[in-house]
Amino acid sequence: MVKCSHCQAVKDESQFHRNRSTKMGYQKLCKDCQRDADRDWRGRHHGSVLRIVHRRLLPGGQREKYVAKNRERIQKYMADYHVAHRENWKGYRQNRRARIRFNGGSFTGKEWKDLCDKYGNVCLCCRQSVPLVPDHIVPLSKGGKNAIENIQPLCQPCNRKKHMRIIDYRW
Repeated sequence: MVKCSHCQAVKDESQFHRNRSTKMGYQKLCKDCQRDADRDWRGRHHGSVLRIVHRRLLPGGQREKYVAKNRERIQKYMADYHVAHRENWKGYRQNRRARIRFNGGSFTGKEWKDLCDKYGNVCLCCRQSVPLVPDHIVPLSKGGKNAIENIQPLCQPCNRKKHMRIIDYRW
């Protein structure tokens, strides 16, 4: 028998999640209190439309009714969100890699978009108009900075082909 630190109820061990790092070997909160805490956290941290649609927050058939009634609104929200943040994600991902390696430097989504526009939104290696990814001229693994001055737009196949070599395709 284990006592929940939130509701103070003494419950069977099967009502608690296992946690080997604690003295008793179980979570401090029972499964019901943990589910409520997770639900509260999601309510505070998810976007309004996503929070309402989230499977756990609307029980049973309520979710399906909401989605059927607001399908266009949800799709528009998701499409706008992805379009608005697509370029930023590339910058976020590269900046995180640089922080992990302590190389320094960072660039924003706007700087990346401006760089692609400067070269006509084409891959600098194969000159094709395809989706572009940021490529470090001097790779992070060889001490290159994550600054926009060390970035060139390449397509994914050309970026993979270049691998860790130092090749500057800019003109």
